[in-house]
Amino acid sequence: MKSQTKQTLVWGGLLILLGILLLVETYADLNAWIWVSLLSVVGLGVFIIYLVDRSEVGLLLLTYVLWAIAGLITIVTLDILQDELIATYILTIIAIPFLVAFLLNRALWAALIPAYILFAVGLMVGLIGAGVLDDLLIPAYVMLAIAIPFFAVFIRDTGQWWALIPGGILTVIGLSFRRSGRGVRSSCRSGRGWRINSGAPVHRTRSATARHSARTTHRTRDPRLRERTRCLAMFT
Repeated sequence: MKSQTKQTLVWGGLLILLGILLLVETYADLNAWIWVSLLSVVGLGVFIIYLVDRSEVGLLLLTYVLWAIAGLITIVTLDILQDELIATYILTIIAIPFLVAFLLNRALWAALIPAYILFAVGLMVGLIGAGVLDDLLIPAYVMLAIAIPFFAVFIRDTGQWWALIPGGILTVIGLSFRRSGRGVRSSCRSGRGWRINSGAPVHRTRSATARHSARTTHRTRDPRLRERTRCLAMFT
């Protein structure tokens, strides 16, 4: 069977199956596990067709997509991943084929660019969701993530010394953001729970502190008091 004919049959069969499933969905709600089973079985069928003729790389990619979607539905149904981690999963799944393409053919070094961007963004979203990155640590992460490829270029070829210039600048900016973020956290922790308009410490509830901070923000023109107000709002 010709390659083009085989691909036409596979894509045509998938479209017909999808149309049937959507038609059934309009009359009866299909359970999530039904979708997982169908996607897994169809993916397995496409993979078997690929094994018969391994020149059909597109069928292998289609198998990967079907199984990745089935995996996504599974982890969401089982409540394994929530919120931002779902986005991390999706971005990682999209990045893997680019990385595999480079590993199979090192001449395709351009595939590392989207792979790295997707991995970096996915990791950032996951760290934000886990509470590891916040405030000024986010721009610090972004700057350092952009700097890493320049250092990789220099390590791969030391003759490309120019890459150290943007890499170094971005690293300095990122570290300055990180240092500023740690400084703000330290100052906020030391000022937590103090009244804005007096130096006496007062034990207050979070809601009371938040209301007081909101009222005081627009009243004061003192930069130190505005900073204290912002810190109180950060901890509430």
